[in-house]
Amino acid sequence: MRYIQHENGEIIDGWRGAEIRRYARSIFVGFAMDGKLFSSWVEGSDMTSRNDYYRYMVARFPELGLCELDWKSEQIAGEIYSQWRGHWITRGKTSSKRQLEETSKDDPSHKKTKVSESMSKSASLDPSSVYLSDSAPQINIILIRPLGLHWPWDRPPPETNSSLWILPS
Repeated sequence: MRYIQHENGEIIDGWRGAEIRRYARSIFVGFAMDGKLFSSWVEGSDMTSRNDYYRYMVARFPELGLCELDWKSEQIAGEIYSQWRGHWITRGKTSSKRQLEETSKDDPSHKKTKVSESMSKSASLDPSSVYLSDSAPQINIILIRPLGLHWPWDRPPPETNSSLWILPS
């Protein structure tokens, strides 16, 4: 990707190139999830999808906008789309086989994980009766009641609109 340069003319490094390709693939995944899986990027993609792709890429990587007619973003898509599409289709067939195997097993919804004993003791619950589903994400909720005055006096800080903070576990 030696054709991609920063505003000062310096060629991007390999890490930046890998990041650009990874982000482009994530845009393609979004298109596929919306039912837009093109036979090829050059001949099969529609104008709206192309414009969305260009806009997303330049918003994330401003150096891609330092050209006319988005040719740098177009070049990247042309280089990686067909390989990405092949992997996407192959992975889709593999995952559908896995789904078929999983549904044929005895009710897989019974897979549970026990809550750690330290959590169950602190919640004063019987550890053998507390389970969490593997598929549901856990969220820790911490209520914040600062001592003294709020910033600025009876209002939460400007970053939040409430005194409820949700932290991923």
